[in-house]
Amino acid sequence: MKNIDVLNLEWPNNERDAHAVAPVILELRKRNIVCVTGDIFSYIYYLMKYRPKVLLLSNFQGALINHNLCKLANFLNIKIVTLIAEGNTRETAIEEMTWGNNKEKFLYIEKMLLWSYRSESLMHKYYPQLQGRTSVVGGVAFDRYKRLRFLDKKTFLSKVGHGVDYRKIIGLAGWGFDRVHDTDFFFKNEKSILANFKKGQKELHQNDFILLQKVIYEAISNNPDVLFILRPHPGLTDYFYDEFKQSINLSNVYYSKPRECPYSVSDLISVSDLWGGYETTTCLEAWLLGKETFLINPSGGDFNRDITARGSYQISDFSSLNMVVNSTEEIINVINESNNVTSQRKNIISGVIGFDDGKNYLRAVSEIRPVIKTSSSPNYSNMSILKFVGVTEIIRSALRNINLLSKIRGIRLTDQYQIERIITAYKNAK
Repeated sequence: MKNIDVLNLEWPNNERDAHAVAPVILELRKRNIVCVTGDIFSYIYYLMKYRPKVLLLSNFQGALINHNLCKLANFLNIKIVTLIAEGNTRETAIEEMTWGNNKEKFLYIEKMLLWSYRSESLMHKYYPQLQGRTSVVGGVAFDRYKRLRFLDKKTFLSKVGHGVDYRKIIGLAGWGFDRVHDTDFFFKNEKSILANFKKGQKELHQNDFILLQKVIYEAISNNPDVLFILRPHPGLTDYFYDEFKQSINLSNVYYSKPRECPYSVSDLISVSDLWGGYETTTCLEAWLLGKETFLINPSGGDFNRDITARGSYQISDFSSLNMVVNSTEEIINVINESNNVTSQRKNIISGVIGFDDGKNYLRAVSEIRPVIKTSSSPNYSNMSILKFVGVTEIIRSALRNINLLSKIRGIRLTDQYQIERIITAYKNAK
C-alpha cells in the first residue's frame, strides 16, 4: 500500500461533480499535496492500493454507494471531507439534503463544505451537532464560468445545423416528471417527494406534463428557422415522462440526451440566445454565462419550487412562448430593465452558490489543507477491508468494474480518468 494525502472518487460521466472537485485537486497538487482520483465503483481497489489521509468527495449525500464508501473510510480511520452537490438547501427537504442515505445521521464527516451561509444556517437549525463540521466556501463547480471557455454558436451550428441558416437558438432544459407519476422512482422516494409538495401539487405537475408537451411542440413546429436544443433532465429514469418526447424528431431540434450527448450543459447554454424550461436550476448557470432565462408553467408557478425561479421570465402558454421565441431581443431588454428581476438574481446567487468570483475552489482548499495537515496516514490491512465489506460486495464490485458487462446491462461504464481530464481543461485554461 502507498501512503497518499487525498483520495478522490466520483461517479463516472458526471460533469457537475467532476467540476466541483477537479479545480480543488489541481490547486492541492500545486501545493505539493499528493492526490489520486478515480471511479467510485472501484473504491475497494483504491483503498487496497492506497492509504489516504483524507477521502474527498463531491457529494457524500448521493447514492447508497457514497454512504457505504464513507462508512468504510470511517472504519479505516480515514478523514472524510465532502462538498455538496445539491447546495441550494430547501427547508422542506432538509433531512434528505443534509444526510442523504445516512439514515442513522452518524457523524462520520470531518468537514462538509457548503455553498452558502443560508444553507449552513438551515442545517445548524435542524442539526446543531453539525456546528464545527461545516464551512461555507461557495459552489465550486460554478467557478468554471469564470475560468473556462465554452462552445460558440458558429462552431456548434457548423456541426449540428445541417447547413440551415437558423436565425437563433433556444435552449430548453427538462424536468423530472417521472417523480410525479407512478414510476419505480416515485414509489421508492414517495415520502420525500410528497413532503416537498403543496396539496394538489403532484396532480398539477401531472397535468402540466401533458400541456407542456403541446406548448413545446407547437412552438418548435411554428418556428422552423429557429434551432431548439432539448436537454432532458439528467436524473430522468423513465423517458416516457420526457416532456420533449413529442418534439424529438422535428427537423429543427437538437436532442441532447445526458451521458450520450458530446456537449456539456455549459456548452449548450453558451450557444443559446435564450435558455429556459419548466423548472430548472440551470437558469442560474445561464445567468453566470450572461444569458437571459424563462420558465414555461402552463398552470402557473404557484407550487413549491426552487428559489432560482424568481429570477426568470415566466410564461404559461404557446402564444407567450412564441412571443419569447420571436421577440428574443425585446424580452432580453424587458428582463434587463426590470430592477426587480436583476436584484432578485443578485440575492439568489448569494443565497444559492455563495460567491460568483471564481475563487470558491481556493476557499475549499483553505478548509481541506488543515484537515490533511492534522491527519496521520491510516494503518490498515487489505484483510480488514475484506472483512468489513464481505465476499458478496467484493464479487459485486469486481463485476461492476468489467465495462463489457456494464455495457450489456445498459449502465454507466467506469471511468478512472474523468477527473484528470477535467483537471487538464483547467490547466489549459487561459
